[in-house]
Amino acid sequence: MIKGMVPNDDQFVFATHSPILMAIPGAVIYDFDHKPPCLSTYDKLEHVSLCRAFHNDPDEFVHRL
Repeated sequence: MIKGMVPNDDQFVFATHSPILMAIPGAVIYDFDHKPPCLSTYDKLEHVSLCRAFHNDPDEFVHRL
C-alpha cells in the first residue's frame, strides 16, 4: 500500500529499524545515530549491515554476541 502511494507524492514519516520499509524505492533516509541527524543511503546504515551479517551466517553472528 505504501509503495503504491509513493508515485502520488504522498509522504510518510517512519521511525523504524525495518530494512524492508527503508528499502522502499525513493525513500529519503535520515540516520539519527549521528548528531545532527544526517541523510544516509540504505547500504550505509548500520542496521542494514547487521541484518545482512546475521542472514549470511546466523551461527557466527550469534557466537560473536
